[in-house]
Amino acid sequence: MKISSDITIIKFIKDNNDVSSLSSLIDNDVIAICSQKQIDDLPASVTKITYSEEKGRVHSLNQAMDVVRTPWVLYMDEGEVICNFSFEPQAGNVYPAQIEHVHPNERTNYNYEIRLFPLSNGITFKGFDLPDLYDTFLQNEWKLTGNEFIEIQRAQCGEMYRDMNPDKEIKSNAESSKVRLIKAIRLVTQQDTKKAIKCFQQALKREKLFIYDYTAALNGLADALTEQNKWEDARTCVELSLLEESVQRMPYLVLYKIAHLNRNWSKAVENLEKYLYYHGEISRTNYDVYLKKEQCHYLIAESALRDGNYQAALSHYEQYYHLRGGDVEFDVLKKLLLYSIELDDYDHAVQHFTDMFDDYIPDLINEKVYHQIHEALSLFIEKGWADFSCKIYEQIYNENSKNETILHHWIAALIKAKKVKKAQRILAISQRQVS
Repeated sequence: MKISSDITIIKFIKDNNDVSSLSSLIDNDVIAICSQKQIDDLPASVTKITYSEEKGRVHSLNQAMDVVRTPWVLYMDEGEVICNFSFEPQAGNVYPAQIEHVHPNERTNYNYEIRLFPLSNGITFKGFDLPDLYDTFLQNEWKLTGNEFIEIQRAQCGEMYRDMNPDKEIKSNAESSKVRLIKAIRLVTQQDTKKAIKCFQQALKREKLFIYDYTAALNGLADALTEQNKWEDARTCVELSLLEESVQRMPYLVLYKIAHLNRNWSKAVENLEKYLYYHGEISRTNYDVYLKKEQCHYLIAESALRDGNYQAALSHYEQYYHLRGGDVEFDVLKKLLLYSIELDDYDHAVQHFTDMFDDYIPDLINEKVYHQIHEALSLFIEKGWADFSCKIYEQIYNENSKNETILHHWIAALIKAKKVKKAQRILAISQRQVS
């Protein structure tokens, strides 16, 4: 992939996958930052900078910057490959990478970092292992583009900066908001929300943050404040976040949590539906919580049910059912059955009855299961669908002909279905069998 003769790519090398990925970049000016033992494995045309754990990644990155001779620099971390680069960089701008993280469970999430920037005199990264260009960004009065991204895919190397030592980073770069932001997100994951709030607030003290970090700090702070029941402060944070960037999911998840905690079920539904609206979008923030679509539908259904909106609840339970390929909990099937009957949806009622009991009918029924079947069939009869109940009772009785309870239920269903002669005939046959 030829990107541009005006761009030098600086690439961290960790393993053989990174070495192999260089073959797609070989037509560009490439500087590889690698261990001493990896040097012989790299193409001759690649400039090599050795990495020292004692001095940190940032030291090696700044060494690489010293040998750049092109107007632009593109920095790539380990495990990363370029998926799309379709624009010409313009003077005075810096460009973020939209980094797609590939996970074993097929869940994909994204984050954003400044990766393409113009070469300037005295440009240096701050930090120890976490590269920070913030001060250079301010000094050069660079402009961050909003709509042009380099699309990068990151293989499953685990959490970005998982080995980062926050205390070491802060010692090297005391003003780093990015370090405090990463530390705060870790604290939320560890459920230490009080300390997380303080870290998010420290990150927000800077007059200007990259928009993706700014919204991340606001979203994370709102999430932590919600856990501390500071709901009005949390609402303020997500409102500010949405003012900066509307294409997000996380603010609506926070608002859902607040509504749920306050038992405001209509608001809970409203905010989860907004989250679902942006579900297919790539959220433009560095703090996002991804819910699978089926999970969204389930939570909306549960909230709608509590709000008394049975039609909406049924609709979202049905979506949950279909997205799961019918593989849902028995309790969900029961709700689907009950509300299908309640809302006069015969076809779905039959489908969900079959989902619940088909494995038991006609010959694998115990007393507990039969009680559940009878309850369901009684609802069919009340709704005026007695023919279906008659058919099921008949199937069960044919395999359990000595069970008088089943016989009585079948006869009652036949009478409700106005099949009195058949009821009388079956009753007579059963009495002769007894005598």
